[in-house]
Amino acid sequence: MKNLAIVLATLCIFAQATSVFETPAFLEIKSNPFGRTVASLVQLNLGAGQSAGRLDAIAEALNTIQAQLESTRDHNDSEIQRQRGWCSDQEATIQASIDQAESDLSSYQNEQSQRNQAVADLTQNLNNEQQSLAENQNNLANAQQELDDENTNYAESSKDYADAIAACEQALKLLATLQTNPSGFIQSKARFGNVVTLLQKHLANKSSNFVQPILNVLTEMSTSTNEVDQSSLAKVVSLINDLLEELRNQSAANDSRHQQVVDSLNSNIANLEQLISNSNNLISQYQGQIQENEDRLTQLAGLIQQTQAILDQANQNLSQVQDQCSGYDQEYASYKNEVDQQLATLQALKEYFKSHVVPAVENINDSAYADELTVDV
Repeated sequence: MKNLAIVLATLCIFAQATSVFETPAFLEIKSNPFGRTVASLVQLNLGAGQSAGRLDAIAEALNTIQAQLESTRDHNDSEIQRQRGWCSDQEATIQASIDQAESDLSSYQNEQSQRNQAVADLTQNLNNEQQSLAENQNNLANAQQELDDENTNYAESSKDYADAIAACEQALKLLATLQTNPSGFIQSKARFGNVVTLLQKHLANKSSNFVQPILNVLTEMSTSTNEVDQSSLAKVVSLINDLLEELRNQSAANDSRHQQVVDSLNSNIANLEQLISNSNNLISQYQGQIQENEDRLTQLAGLIQQTQAILDQANQNLSQVQDQCSGYDQEYASYKNEVDQQLATLQALKEYFKSHVVPAVENINDSAYADELTVDV
């Protein structure tokens, strides 16, 4: 009879306890897979054996599950913080590489722009200097030709003056003979005619007031059959002396003029030669600077291409890390939400268990278990 009473009591406990699992509140707890699993565990344990003893075991199991879930949550929180720290470090490192690459790229591009402008300026300077060189070379050739012409003309004019002076001196020498020996005019007539011819040759182009009167007198004397008139002879001798002085002065002036022209031309030639030398030096300098800038531009083109590739790769790496870290956050948020829901479900089950299941069991008139229904959940 005692055993039967125990069995009946157990069945009564189970029947009364299990009736609380059909309420809307409990059905809400069982609306998700986790709540359904834990609620089924409670139901099974509560119906197995001594109900009051099962209450403590169930309460302890629920506390254990809660502790495990909280431990899992804390571990996940710690792990996401570690992952976020890693993400932050990775993003900072990659961003530093991006900043450096962008700075280098900007620096290279600025230098490239400056050197391109320098090449353009130097090329313009080179073209201007080459044009100046060509002009100075042409001016130098003209100046040298002018100097050659001046020397040629001077040699001719100087010889002409020398010949004219010599003719006048020869004429004076002959006339002096006639002055001392008038009777010798007939014998000297042939020589006298040669002097007239010589004077005509070298004095015809001379701009002197003495030339024509002298030639007139000498021509008359050379054709006369009479003895020379001493007064006419003295007059022509005086005219020839005046002409001789004039020719010497003109010759000296021609020498002075020639020297001035030569000095000026030589100075101009020396100046042009210096300008040409300067132009050649500048042209060589411009060409060297252009080549130097072009060599650097070739290097910059390679550096810009290389830096751009580094920048593109760094941006790609940053995007990948950001995607990866976003995945971490999404995974963590999903898992955290799941754990939070499980904890909320568990807490609801514990509260339901404490407020509905435990009182239902305690209300059974079974003094053998009255002291066991004191677990704090």
